[in-house]
Amino acid sequence: MSRRLAGLGGWVAGLLAVLLCSGVLAQGAPGRAEQRRRMLDLLLKKEPPAEAQVRKEGPGADSTLVDIINDSDVDVVSRRRAIEALGFFDNKRSRQMLSGIITDPAWEKVFRIAALETIGRVMGEEAFEMVKDRALDPDAEVRLACVKALEAMRGVRALGLLRSLQLQEHDPAVVREIDKALGRLNRNNLEGTP
Repeated sequence: MSRRLAGLGGWVAGLLAVLLCSGVLAQGAPGRAEQRRRMLDLLLKKEPPAEAQVRKEGPGADSTLVDIINDSDVDVVSRRRAIEALGFFDNKRSRQMLSGIITDPAWEKVFRIAALETIGRVMGEEAFEMVKDRALDPDAEVRLACVKALEAMRGVRALGLLRSLQLQEHDPAVVREIDKALGRLNRNNLEGTP
């Protein structure tokens, strides 16, 4: 009988040790709600978060950003910054989210513009056709976002489209941005920097 109690005592002690360890680990790792709260705090700071700050939020930070973007109860500034921060992640989730925002007319213009400005950085030349399709949009703000995307993606096709847009554009702000983008891209090509 005492052997059984000793065996049972060892089993109970082992179970308690596992429960205590898992409780300590659970307290050390933030839950989804805590990660979301911290991410929202980060997005609401005076300056948009840097990549290191976003990545510091740990695994699933990109998933948390997608949740924030999709939550219509979250303020516009936080959702826009979440779209921009999603550009730090070059993965399927971020690519699908950004592409969906750009192509789905249900998204408000402010979010489509943020996604356009971000997608060139994430997808590079893979986003060329999507950006090209919007580069002649009647809205100057959308065209301006396309210029920023083209500069971010770089490459021969982006450079060619910027040159073509330079000849067609009439909005002074967009013309200035095209000129700046072409200057930076040409300078980078001459210097051999990526």
